[in-house]
Amino acid sequence: MARLMVLWSVLALAVTACRDAGTDPDDRRDDGGRIDDGVDARPDDGGVTGDADAGVDGDADADIGEASGAEDTNAACRDGADNDGDTRVDCADSDCERNPCVTVCPREAPGQCFNSIDDDGDGRTDCFDWDCNRHPDVACECPTGRECSDGSCSNRVDDDGDTRTDCDDWDCSQSGRIGVCRSELTDALCRDGVDNDGDGYTDCADFSCSRSPWITVCCG
Repeated sequence: MARLMVLWSVLALAVTACRDAGTDPDDRRDDGGRIDDGVDARPDDGGVTGDADAGVDGDADADIGEASGAEDTNAACRDGADNDGDTRVDCADSDCERNPCVTVCPREAPGQCFNSIDDDGDGRTDCFDWDCNRHPDVACECPTGRECSDGSCSNRVDDDGDTRTDCDDWDCSQSGRIGVCRSELTDALCRDGVDNDGDGYTDCADFSCSRSPWITVCCG
């Protein structure tokens, strides 16, 4: 009888050892319930922190591609490459499309803003295109429910319902037709050595100047 009990004990120990030797996925999970396969998790915050996929800090992942530099010249804006690693290529990148120094990207010129044609092929026609409705020399009508006039940009109302009001709304602050926001959106303001809009950037170091197609003093 004693011999039989010893045999059963040995058999039970052997079964336990075999079970422990197996691979149980739960044994490899961290405290968040995620399989810990050796790949560090990073916050999905659009590439703002750390070395996230968007490559904001210049350390882009291989699946995005190694950024080779800026995308703000005619050569860089027509080479078919995502030079700055922001996942947008050539004229699909605002660094090209909105840059007054880049001439290879099509834009709607002031004289084309009332011809009912999408001249630059961006899906927006005439005064529905930012090239027209923000240009200081184009007299686009400002319809009700939009923030696109000095009146609608200073009434303390979020007229277009985008959660941004008056000069906090880019429809106001980035429009060359709006005077109440004191934006740097004219050649004179973009070369006076003053941070006119108080955003910490002066003249051509301010995107209000360097990314407004009608500004001419920031090239060269």
